[in-house]
Amino acid sequence: MSASLRRIFAVLFVLSLVAGFVVALLPPPEGVSLAAGRDKLFHFAAFAGFALFGFTVWPARIPSVLALLLVYGLVIEIAQSATGHRSGDPLDWIADATGVLAAFVLRTLWVRLRAATA
Repeated sequence: MSASLRRIFAVLFVLSLVAGFVVALLPPPEGVSLAAGRDKLFHFAAFAGFALFGFTVWPARIPSVLALLLVYGLVIEIAQSATGHRSGDPLDWIADATGVLAAFVLRTLWVRLRAATA
């Protein structure tokens, strides 16, 4: 990946984190039910996506991306607990962390598979 393309993706990655933070602090949409753990699935998927995006932008800095996303998820939960319309939930952070871990495992398997077939 060229340096200019990497910069563009880095900006897009940061913008996606900012957008995710803003959305996480907005009141829940009317009529949307996140019952039965569906919100945990959303947390898992969002953070797996963030992680895969971050791993693509900074393949040599995987531990930093992992740490950043784990702290980011924690900060979101703390910020949500300070609003009157959201609540911080430790299980949401666990879903976030599980998504990040799943993305790390997928990336690791992909890298090993590519190395084995090269």
